[in-house]
Amino acid sequence: MAPSRGPLEEAMKAKLRQMQVARDADLGRLQDQLSANLATVQNRDEELMAAEARLQAWTMEAAQLRSSAQGEEQLRANCEQQSAVLRSKLEQAFASHAQLETQLHDSQRRLEEEATAAQRRKAGEDRMREELLQADDITSDCPTMLCVRHSANAGIT
Repeated sequence: MAPSRGPLEEAMKAKLRQMQVARDADLGRLQDQLSANLATVQNRDEELMAAEARLQAWTMEAAQLRSSAQGEEQLRANCEQQSAVLRSKLEQAFASHAQLETQLHDSQRRLEEEATAAQRRKAGEDRMREELLQADDITSDCPTMLCVRHSANAGIT
């Protein structure tokens, strides 16, 4: 028969139970730690997914901004082109306006010259009429001068 190990065996069993309890406690702590770590990983996964969604949204927004900037650049280029065309038309209008003003001043000067010439002609005609009247008075006494006067009035020289 096997010798009885009574108190030693009991002590070893107690020690074994104590080790099992400690191991179970360690296992519980490890399970709690694992659960906490798992929750942290899940939170980080959710944060990562949210960050990826934000990154995707920012990427789309950046693409839209690039597209918008290209559209604005195209619009700016079109505006500059239209501005150049309008500037050219304005310069042409100014040149045309200056030319028309010159023509107007030339026409006014010619009209004034023609009016002055007409006044001079009228004054000359009035003087000639006056001289003819005076000549008529002088020649009315002379019959030979009467023929000259009639031929002058008739345009005969």
